[in-house]
Amino acid sequence: MRPVEPQHMRAIWDAKNEAFRDHWGYGQRSEDDYVRWLEDPYNDLSLWQVAWARAEDGGEESVVGMALNFIYPEDNARFSFLRGEVRTLGVLRSCRRRGLGRALLVRSMHALRECGMTEVVLEVDTDNLTGALRLYEGVGFRTLSRDAIYRKPIT
Repeated sequence: MRPVEPQHMRAIWDAKNEAFRDHWGYGQRSEDDYVRWLEDPYNDLSLWQVAWARAEDGGEESVVGMALNFIYPEDNARFSFLRGEVRTLGVLRSCRRRGLGRALLVRSMHALRECGMTEVVLEVDTDNLTGALRLYEGVGFRTLSRDAIYRKPIT
């Protein structure tokens, strides 16, 4: 892991899309989506935790996992809390089940605490196949609220 620089954004974007391509609701992302993502005013790269690995053949490094963390000052002021959010936590399939997601999450909590946050929130699809819910509960996260999304195809 190392600090994120602006030139890393494309590699992070590509790895994020790869990590989530088997998740519910995933859809192919466009170049316009990438540009909008880059322009998010809440992007604070100093909060992001990104894991890199070098190819076995000694080639280039690539992103293998990321925790993209955010602080929303207006919400914190409005609701009188000091809350950070882990908006995206993803690990490439080939690197899962090695503790990388946990390490990224723990580093995220430390980074947010260093910024004065007293709580961290995240969202999860409790039915996802990666075991994310177990990971989150294993480091102390508890349910704040639950949502249901319904779908009915129409013909």
